[in-house]
Amino acid sequence: MQEEEWRRAKQKGDELFLLLDTDKDGSISQKELEEARSLLAGCTVDDLGAMDLGEFNGLDNNGDGQADKLEWNDFISSLIGVVGHRKFLACANAWIELLTKHVDQVSEIQVDPLINSLSEAKDQALESPVVVQTPADKPSATKKTTASSTRRPSRSKTAGTASGSTEEEQAALKIQSSFRGNKARKTAPVRRKSSVVPGQTSGTRPPAPPVKRPERKLTTMEEVWNILCAKFAVESSRKIELDDLVGYLAEMEGTGLGMELATLVPMANKDDAVPEILSPEELAHLGRILCGLDSEDVASFSEEKARLELDLFFCPIKRELASEDQLREADNQQSRLEAVGPNPKLSLVRFRRLVGVLADIMNIELQYVVSHLAWLLTGEFEMPEPLARRLIEKCMPGDQAASDPLDGTIGMSRVALLAYNGGLVDTACAEGLRACEVSAIYHKVCAQVAAKHHMDPISMTLRGRTEFELLLQNIQQAMPAAAGFRSPLQMAVYMLSKAGDGRTLRVNRPVVPASSVGSAPLTKRPCRN
Repeated sequence: MQEEEWRRAKQKGDELFLLLDTDKDGSISQKELEEARSLLAGCTVDDLGAMDLGEFNGLDNNGDGQADKLEWNDFISSLIGVVGHRKFLACANAWIELLTKHVDQVSEIQVDPLINSLSEAKDQALESPVVVQTPADKPSATKKTTASSTRRPSRSKTAGTASGSTEEEQAALKIQSSFRGNKARKTAPVRRKSSVVPGQTSGTRPPAPPVKRPERKLTTMEEVWNILCAKFAVESSRKIELDDLVGYLAEMEGTGLGMELATLVPMANKDDAVPEILSPEELAHLGRILCGLDSEDVASFSEEKARLELDLFFCPIKRELASEDQLREADNQQSRLEAVGPNPKLSLVRFRRLVGVLADIMNIELQYVVSHLAWLLTGEFEMPEPLARRLIEKCMPGDQAASDPLDGTIGMSRVALLAYNGGLVDTACAEGLRACEVSAIYHKVCAQVAAKHHMDPISMTLRGRTEFELLLQNIQQAMPAAAGFRSPLQMAVYMLSKAGDGRTLRVNRPVVPASSVGSAPLTKRPCRN
C-alpha cells in the first residue's frame, strides 16, 4: 500500500474516532461503541459488502474500560490489513456520512425546544420591564435606582430581590442564564481530570494493572512415560513395546516437528552437525541398540555414536570407508541385535535416552519433542516459551508497553494481525478463514478462559502462553482441510515462514488420515537413500 493511501485511511480513521466519541472525553466507551454498531448494522457499500466495527474488547487492549486514540489506531491498522484499504475507505465514508446525519438530527431535536422556550421568555420579559426599588433608609441609592430602573437586570439574583418582579420574569431570567452558561461551556476548552502518576508522561492514560493468571506447566518426560504406560504397558511391568513408540515418534515429523522448526526458531542445543530426520526403520534400529546395551552403558550412548551406528547399518558407502575397529564393533552390535529381537520392550531409562538422541540429531530442544509427543497422545497442544515469543514478535507486534511479548495483552485487533500476517485469512474460505470467523474464535476462547477463572467474558482479553496455546489450537481446528494443517505446531511453523524471517519456506503438508500413524513421507539423509 502506498503512503498516500495509508494517509487517507488514517484520516478517515481519525474522523470516525471523533464521531464515535460522543461525550468528547478523548476515548470511546463500550456504550458509545454499541450505539454506533446498532446504528451502522447492515450498512453495505455496493459490491464490497459490509465491514464489522468489532467488539469492544477487541479495541480495549489494556482492559481499562476505555478505548483511547492509540488503541483505536492499532485497531484501524489491523482492520486495514485484513479487509484492504479500498474496502476500508469505502465503508468508512459510508459510516461517516451516516454518523454525521445522526448527530445533526439529534442536535436539531435537542436545540429546537430550547430555542422556542427562550424566544417566548424573551418576549414576555420585554413586554414586562422590571423596575428595581431600593429601601427608603438608603438615600444615596436614589440616583442609582433611577438610572437602573430603565435597564433590564443582568442577573437572576437582582430579579429575585426585586419586589415588583413576577414569576414569569424570574423564569425568563433563569432560562437566559442557563442558555448563556451552556453556550460558554461549549466554547470553553475541555479540561480532563489529570490521571498522570509519578514517572509517567503527561497526556497518557496509566495502563490497567495486568491480570496474572496461572500458566500451565509444560509436560515432562516422566509424565509422557506415564501416559504411554497407561496406554501400552504390558501388564504391570512398566515397559512398552518398541513398535508402539516408534509409530508416534515417526508421526511427529509429519505434524510439524521437523527441520523447518529448527530453522525458524532459535534452539539452545544447536551445533555444527547437520540436522537429520530419521525414518521409522532408523528409529527402531536405535531403540533395539539401546535395549541391547547394559544399564551403565545407556547413559553414554551419545549423538555421535548414534550417527555412526546408522551410517554403518544403512549406508554401504560409509561401511566400506569404516576402519577395522568400527567394522568389528558393528558385527558385535549385530549379534546383540539378534539376541534382543525385532520388537523389544523399553524401560524409562532407555526411553529417555532414545528421545534425547532423537532431539540431538534433529537439532531441536528436548522440550519440543516431549511437548509434541504429549499432544499426539492427549490432543492438548502446548509449546515452549521461545516459540510463543517468536510467533508474537513476528505475526502480531504492537504491545510496546510489555518488555516480554508474553506479558502483553492479546486483544482482537492483534489476533486479526496474527491471522493476516500468518497467512490464515482467505476470503474465499478455500484454504483459510474469514476475518469474522477469526473474531468468533477469539470470543469463544475468551469465554472459555473467563469460565475457567470465573471472570466477566465481556471485559476479557487473553494473556500469556497458556491462553495463546488455546487460541492457536482453536484456530487450527477451525481451519479447512485444504489448508493441510495436521497439528497446531505445523500451523505455527507455517505462520512463521509466512510472516517473513529472511527465508522462503513452504511447510504445508498433504492431508493424511490420523489413523495412518507414521505413514507421512519422511526426509532422510542422501547417503542412505
